[in-house]
Amino acid sequence: MKRSDPREAPNYTIPEAAGFLGMRTATLRYWVTGRANLPGVIIAADQKNSRLSFFNLVEAHVLGSLRRDHRITFPRIRRAIDFTAKRMGVKRPLLQQTFETDGMDIFVRELERLINASRDGQLAIREVIGLYLRRVDRDPAGVPIKLHPVISSQVVIDPQISFGRPTLLGTGVPIEEISDRFRAGDAAQDIAEDYGLQVEQVDEAIRCQLLAA
Repeated sequence: MKRSDPREAPNYTIPEAAGFLGMRTATLRYWVTGRANLPGVIIAADQKNSRLSFFNLVEAHVLGSLRRDHRITFPRIRRAIDFTAKRMGVKRPLLQQTFETDGMDIFVRELERLINASRDGQLAIREVIGLYLRRVDRDPAGVPIKLHPVISSQVVIDPQISFGRPTLLGTGVPIEEISDRFRAGDAAQDIAEDYGLQVEQVDEAIRCQLLAA
């Protein structure tokens, strides 16, 4: 993964990324920067300025499921990631396609050991992570190429389109652009006609941008 790869470009601030992923800025910042002698679990593409890449968004997207749905603590998640990376022999296991098979099982088993979860809890964790993984499209080599964030099934983040800004699925139209025009006073019907969209798509873009702001 060379730095010229647009998926590694530091295009997102932490607040922007948190908004796109539907999570709290403070949580994502903690995962990236850590605290005192406790390192973060996501290595920012631009560590000096804490700017994130598309790959960083994918990592945060998967981990967000654990915080949102299971409230698993940061130290436990960090230890489970470190353990999984050692078992799989890769530095960033959450980006690898193999994480969806043996890697996820290793990760879940380590979390189960750390939190003493019941068998039902273990299965629930695996199902939630699996749900989030299914929202990541990968190339034939198993590397993430698109992310469908939880804010809407009609929004996609593709680093090859609009510099990785969220766009309406199948259109390439940035939701921020639609929202800006609406805030400037353009009617939803006029915006829809200009971009060849349905009014419902315009309304969804505006709603998603408000969530991401």
